[in-house]
Amino acid sequence: MRKALFVVIPLACALGSRSVAEPAPAGGTIAIVEWQAPDPGLLERLGDSFALLAYSGDLAVVLAPPGAAIPDAFAGILTLLEPLDAAGDYYLFHVADAGRASFAGDARVLARRGGTVLLRSAEGAPRLTAESEASLPGIAQPLLISLVPAAPPSVRDRKLARDDPPVIEFDPLVAPMVAAVDQTAYTNVWQALDDFETRYAYTPENRAAAAWMADLFLTYGLEVETQVYARNPDRANVIGILPGILDPGAVVYVGAHFDSISPTAATLAPGADDNASGTAAVLEAARVLSGHSFAYTIKFAAFNEEEQGMVGSRNYCAKIAAEEERVIGCFNFDMIAYAGTDAAPPDLAIYTNSASIELAYVLAAACTAFVPDGVEPKVFEDAGATWSDHVSFWNRGYKAITGIEDGGAWNDFCPWYHTVEDTIEKYPKDYPTHVTAAIVAALAHVAVPLSPDDCDGDGIPDAVELASGTAADCNANGIPDDCDIAAAASLDCNANGVPDECDIALGTSADADSNGIPDECEGYRRGDANADGAIDIADAVFVLDHLFAAGPAPSCRDAGDANDDGALDIADAVAILGHLFAASGPLPQPFGSCGVDLTADDLDCGSFPPCEEGTT
Repeated sequence: MRKALFVVIPLACALGSRSVAEPAPAGGTIAIVEWQAPDPGLLERLGDSFALLAYSGDLAVVLAPPGAAIPDAFAGILTLLEPLDAAGDYYLFHVADAGRASFAGDARVLARRGGTVLLRSAEGAPRLTAESEASLPGIAQPLLISLVPAAPPSVRDRKLARDDPPVIEFDPLVAPMVAAVDQTAYTNVWQALDDFETRYAYTPENRAAAAWMADLFLTYGLEVETQVYARNPDRANVIGILPGILDPGAVVYVGAHFDSISPTAATLAPGADDNASGTAAVLEAARVLSGHSFAYTIKFAAFNEEEQGMVGSRNYCAKIAAEEERVIGCFNFDMIAYAGTDAAPPDLAIYTNSASIELAYVLAAACTAFVPDGVEPKVFEDAGATWSDHVSFWNRGYKAITGIEDGGAWNDFCPWYHTVEDTIEKYPKDYPTHVTAAIVAALAHVAVPLSPDDCDGDGIPDAVELASGTAADCNANGIPDDCDIAAAASLDCNANGVPDECDIALGTSADADSNGIPDECEGYRRGDANADGAIDIADAVFVLDHLFAAGPAPSCRDAGDANDDGALDIADAVAILGHLFAASGPLPQPFGSCGVDLTADDLDCGSFPPCEEGTT
């Protein structure tokens, strides 16, 4: 089981929804720039003195320097609103019709454009009045505006035009992972999240849900990071970590927010669709993928306080940015249970900015390849879609997409959104499971699956060990040498961890008789100087003949060294005769059966035919 990492982020002070201490600007004026769609070129022309804070599809919120005037080129599209007021928080609020939106409490409207309202509130995230909530369809979502400058929307890469998506080929290793996604397992986790009754960010149930998910990640063998980013009460993000094998510093995220909301959020906000459905997909992906190996690290993220303006993910992204983490991308999922009323298969809308469109295409291809009858993917390149946790990644310059059930943010929308009626019984079980299968495929593809072959059982795939140089494959058969030896597919007579044929090929062992066995390992019998398989008087005669009558030398001089003194001389003939006729005892090892010389000396054993078939 992988270890748990419980990380607490120190807090400089209590900051309400903002949660972490951020350097407050010295001053300036809150302003908006209107546009038809996010336009990085327009922001560039505004100059460095204006800091981008947040944006939507209707406007950008910028901080103008103290005393700034409206540049002539921006007359009519840039509006200075008010001096920065640090006593409250600023929010962008996404809603179907900004003109018809009214808000409860102290929220003060500063600007309305299209589907976006800019507000300031000193009482936390703004909420629509009950009348507005009932009359306005679709997403009603605040975005807490950080005072840290945001990354601007990216410029489209023309090679990735939506009418010419790249062809995605999935590794064969991905298919069995997708097949392991189980509707019953998914539904059980989904039901457990629903059973908390509420996961509203400020309730004990929210903390209980966080602890439950941390425990679940541990049962899957993952490392766990619990990031407590705010106190009174504690609010935390929960991250399950599957370390990568080849490049663990590169990270692929799959995320969803686990908090919920309703008009009675403190006591009842089941949030089955929004967003137990997405959270259950993250947890099911963790269950399935935890048993596999990948080149890159995968982090399974359950974000908190999305309903208060993406607060949890914003804090988490600030943390990983400070740590300079290398983020490959984030797949975020927010509401994947309502199948809608259009023709089957139900849609999965995939929202992306241009920098992240490759991730969107991978997810779309995963739907088409693995669940073609269960999900119809629709990719929307919309940098103004900043209404879920992917925006926290965008604001740090990371690639991210969000998958959501509806074909558009406002059409055919879940009728139980943000109500106490958002319960699991309302939704089909197959549709979110199909989406989860596509998630698993896309995530595995981007994290790069590795072969499960692990012949030495050390938990590291053979291919990884060979590629990283931690295992050798001297005969280039794709199997680590130690596994070849263990399986007796290769011999290692000298027990140096290198197959005999490799020792010979590399010149680290001699093979005088070219029989494929290193000379030092062939084995011999001490005293059998003539190598006829018997120790008798002929061996003493053979030694004497070699020494005094120019007879041939023993093919294994070690065999002729009967007294094992490191020299071939008359004393060896005497030792053989003493053993045979004077009961002087056995000769030194190896004696009686084939073996190797246990004494280091300069003698060799080039060939000993009686032992060629068996070595030690």
